[in-house]
Amino acid sequence: WFDDYTDLSWEWDWAIPAMAETLDLINTRYELLEAGKAAKESSVDYYLFMQSAYYQYRNGLIKDKYISKEELDAEMDDDWLNGADEVE
Repeated sequence: WFDDYTDLSWEWDWAIPAMAETLDLINTRYELLEAGKAAKESSVDYYLFMQSAYYQYRNGLIKDKYISKEELDAEMDDDWLNGADEVE
């Protein structure tokens, strides 16, 4: 899609959007580090804080009908089997 604006070769057609997406992900991760640090410092029990935040997020998805309860339960079972529930 860059051909309309520049004379870059086809090899760069995928590389430039991929680099932009990577930089966006790195920036998002950096911004979340500060939020995580603040959550750890302000909560008495960090695990319960994260658990409550997850359940609020999950209930919001269900109430807004983005996903059914059954789909979330199946996804949670898959994550548990793969060890995704480990807390740092």
